[in-house]
Amino acid sequence: MNVLLAILTVVLLVGIAAGLVLQHMLYSRLSTEHPKALEILAESSAGIMAFQRYLWKQQYLGLNDGAFTRRADFLRRYWEVCLVLFLLVVVALVVAVSV
Repeated sequence: MNVLLAILTVVLLVGIAAGLVLQHMLYSRLSTEHPKALEILAESSAGIMAFQRYLWKQQYLGLNDGAFTRRADFLRRYWEVCLVLFLLVVVALVVAVSV
C-alpha cells in the first residue's frame, strides 16, 4: 500500500506541475490575443485567482475564440482530474494510516 501511495503522490505532483504549465500557457495566450479581457482580470484584487474564476465561470466563452475555448475547457477538465487524483491520494493515505 505504501508503494501505491508513493506512486499516486508522485503522479499527483507531476500532474499539478504540468497543469500549472498549461495554465501559464493559456494565460499567456489570453494576454497576447485578448488583452482587453486580461485588463478586466488585472483590475481584480484576486490576482491569479481571478484567472481561475474566469476559467471556472466559463467567462472565456464571450471571446468567440474557438481555439482558446477548447484549451480552456481542456484545462478545466484537467484540473477536475487532478482533484479526483488528489482525493484518491487522501483516501489511500487514510487507509494506509488506519492499517
